[in-house]
Amino acid sequence: MPPNRHEDNPRNVGFLVDPSPRAPHNTASMLTAVAAAPKVKREIARACHAGLDVQTLGVEVVTHLREVVPFGAWCWPTADPSTSLITGAVSVGLSGAAAEGLLRLEYLSADFNKFTDLARRKPPTGVLSEATDGELERSARYREVYASAGLADDLRMALVIDGACWGYLALHRERSAACFAPAEEAFVGDLCEHLAEGVRTGLLISALEHSELPAGPGLLMLAEDDSVLSMNDTAQQWLQEVADVDKPAADGLPFAAYAVAAQLRGLEHAEAPANSASPRARLRLRSGQWCVFHGSRLVGPQSSGDVAILIERVQSPTLPRTILVSYGLTERESQLTQLVLRGLSTAEIAAQLCIAKTTVQDHLKSVFTKVGVRSRREVAARVFAQHYLPHAELGATLGPDGWFAG
Repeated sequence: MPPNRHEDNPRNVGFLVDPSPRAPHNTASMLTAVAAAPKVKREIARACHAGLDVQTLGVEVVTHLREVVPFGAWCWPTADPSTSLITGAVSVGLSGAAAEGLLRLEYLSADFNKFTDLARRKPPTGVLSEATDGELERSARYREVYASAGLADDLRMALVIDGACWGYLALHRERSAACFAPAEEAFVGDLCEHLAEGVRTGLLISALEHSELPAGPGLLMLAEDDSVLSMNDTAQQWLQEVADVDKPAADGLPFAAYAVAAQLRGLEHAEAPANSASPRARLRLRSGQWCVFHGSRLVGPQSSGDVAILIERVQSPTLPRTILVSYGLTERESQLTQLVLRGLSTAEIAAQLCIAKTTVQDHLKSVFTKVGVRSRREVAARVFAQHYLPHAELGATLGPDGWFAG
């Protein structure tokens, strides 16, 4: 775990400002970046599958990323995949007041390239200067936060995989630097699934260290020759379930485990493209449910870098029960609220729930009354302020489902 770099902001939500000055683009630096791009992409892909915790992964990613895409400040928030709302962020460099301002603007004000909007966009990236046609003053966060902090353009991306958003990446440039170019946005966008999988795996590994639930994730450790070094009891249970649909090899392991280990080694030894699929495999069990095998490396003082195969059940993200109970929402209202928090329109909600637009509006009125607000935007602001920010302020641990553990 890296040293704490946000002592000036107990909320740990915001930006880590790089104190070193960065010059605007020039031809030499651009040529160097182009030459370094394949290697950097491969190094970032490797880091995302190295079993790092979320904070360490964020620092590792931006360290490599700067070799190709220069920036002066950055933010690495995690998100609850059921709502896309922020659950915390890596190091902060702005004052607590500035961080509060950014959160307020994110959930209460209209602006360009909001995180929840990016989570539904393909590709899930956006550049502020492009969205505003070069008129940054049109952006609320530029007027109220960036301008006074000496920042200008930003490049944002939602970390989405399999339709679920696990966090965001925001890169910022000073006023003296050039705006982000389309090629830089495309480069960052190519990393999306690796980064999302890295956050997801980091949460999963953290859960393994603290969870005693028999229904939790299983951990299978393999040596470089694919021999089994160890496994926990839950992994044994998973292997028994999987054996019915993925016949084990001679030594008893399912083929999915070897496929994932091979994918991981391919990324590490440049035997696969840097933007190739994440090392994982999904299997449908006879019960009709799905499980997924993740390939990673466990690093640390007690680990020798062996291949770790993590096995867990695939579940659809749902609105945390604490929110449902606190507002007394019905099941249908809960489904609708979850879609509202993700930023879906009335028409999109109606299509997804297979109900009429007027029915959506009727449900919205009920939700507004129970939550005590008057608009969708206020719903997001109220839910975030009451159910997410307090946990984030305390630095609460996140579970493998993206919601706060315990």
